[in-house]
Amino acid sequence: MVELLVAMGAIVFTWAILGLIFTGIGMLVWRILGWGVHTFIDVLTSFWLGWAFTILVLQLWHLPFPVNDAAFVCISLIGILGLAWNRRTLWRFIQRLRRRWYWMLAVVALLFMLLLANRALDIPRINDNSFYQLHTMRWIATYPVVPGLGNLHDRLAFNSSHYLYVAMLDVGPWHGRSYHIANGLLLCAFFAQILWSGFKFFTYGGRYKYYYLFNFLFLMPALHCVLARHNEVSSIGNDLPIFILGFVIASKFLMFFDHRIKLSAEEASYTVVFITIIAVTGITVKLSFAALAGTTAALALAIWFFRYGRGRSAELTKLLAKLAVYALLLLIPWMIHGVILSGYIAYPSTIGAVSVEWQVPPEVAIAQHNWIRSYALNPDGEVEEVLSGMSWLRPWLLSITKRYYVTLLPLAFAALAVLYGSRKRNQEQAKIPWICWLFFVPAIAGVLFWFLMAPSARFAGSLFWVIGAGAAALIMPCFTRVTRRLATLTSLALLIVLIPVLVYYYEIILIEPGEDHGFHPLPAPELSTFVTDSGLVIHLAKDGEIDCWDGPLPCTPYPNPGLRLRDANDMSQGFIVDLAVEDQPAQASAGAKP
Repeated sequence: MVELLVAMGAIVFTWAILGLIFTGIGMLVWRILGWGVHTFIDVLTSFWLGWAFTILVLQLWHLPFPVNDAAFVCISLIGILGLAWNRRTLWRFIQRLRRRWYWMLAVVALLFMLLLANRALDIPRINDNSFYQLHTMRWIATYPVVPGLGNLHDRLAFNSSHYLYVAMLDVGPWHGRSYHIANGLLLCAFFAQILWSGFKFFTYGGRYKYYYLFNFLFLMPALHCVLARHNEVSSIGNDLPIFILGFVIASKFLMFFDHRIKLSAEEASYTVVFITIIAVTGITVKLSFAALAGTTAALALAIWFFRYGRGRSAELTKLLAKLAVYALLLLIPWMIHGVILSGYIAYPSTIGAVSVEWQVPPEVAIAQHNWIRSYALNPDGEVEEVLSGMSWLRPWLLSITKRYYVTLLPLAFAALAVLYGSRKRNQEQAKIPWICWLFFVPAIAGVLFWFLMAPSARFAGSLFWVIGAGAAALIMPCFTRVTRRLATLTSLALLIVLIPVLVYYYEIILIEPGEDHGFHPLPAPELSTFVTDSGLVIHLAKDGEIDCWDGPLPCTPYPNPGLRLRDANDMSQGFIVDLAVEDQPAQASAGAKP
């Protein structure tokens, strides 16, 4: 028991330190942008701004250097500088939190952190972690970005900036253990915003009341992420960050749209800047985020112009210049990474191919793209059969039903909110401007993009919950005062019974201490070797397995006899394929199941 508590305490302590570092960076960025931290909401969102800035720095860093201890020290110093610069502001907020009943909120937050810390002791349970994500992180931590890495293992060409962040944390006492803290830290920040919003909603939300309601409703999917059997807390995958980033920009977007909040012109400008930075960062984390992110940023800018920018050409030009600079600073290094890894700016898409000697063969990229869509439609079907007809429809509907918590439940929530709101509407007190309904456009655009590209519930992110929670937040003013009180009390009662019900449903028990000082270490894979025609020795799993886990470099489930190093004496110079191997495109159809 002592070993368990020490391990959990180490995780909570590390999250607290990292949370301060990223918040300090975000507050520093706000200062540089000419804004500042004025409310506790600004403090909470500073974490995400700091995290996005860290992604930018790491993308630039990784071009000439591996992401190692030096990168972590650099980021930490920036965070400490931000905290020092904003120390008086932070102290003022700490003084405020000592008042009223905030200590109760702190106790609840600590209990959530302890639950997360216990779940974080586990090993990664999502197959993609052992298949390629841990190895991706290992390459990042060992070398600068490696040319043609996708020729070794096609999944290593997936260019997600999230793994730069995971690699940065894989230092010091957390070397080989960053999966215990990486996604859990993001969940802590996620829960902090949800719990603060719930506290404010049930006490006094003022003009932000329905913004707080929207945030608080994400408690249900957040608990699902924590309690699900695949355990997102100990994962390093990028699906969870995309879910959370979708919530972050949708939350800010709702604040921007809500006519009751009435942002000043300056507040609106910096809200657009924040949305754009988080949106572009999300695209670098996972390309499937592009529809939601791009539509949200574009609509935010359009609404800003409609409300504040007409007749103010100088302010509009200044804002556009800022947005362009931030977007390019984030996207250009990301695209350079993509070209170096695979020869494509957005692999597996072949759009934007660059003619370099290490380019992944186009047929491999096309096969990978087809496999992703086929797997999303019917994971058990053959690619050609699935994509050539409608045989996928029934298996797809069944898969959506099984993951109802991601798709059907929030849609039902939205339908009930709209139906009940329209029947009980108080016309005198609730007049919602038509422009507020544009809030749903980015989520709907994201759902359409999701359906056309890879309609697996796993890839939907927060799209459906944005629709469900957004409907509730916008419809709530249509209720009469008595109905609003009844809905609030019902929500509070559901909150009280929600956690034990979920614990019973998921059969959750505490994670027992592992062999590594209370932590559960990664399994040691049984590996064999394969020698290519050029004499390159490659590690691969035995007995037809495809998981390299955190094994030695280079490792791949797909040994190609024609693979060789660009420089026989330096693996950091990358990989190329000399021979056209007939079965190489089939690599993309043998992927791991999530």
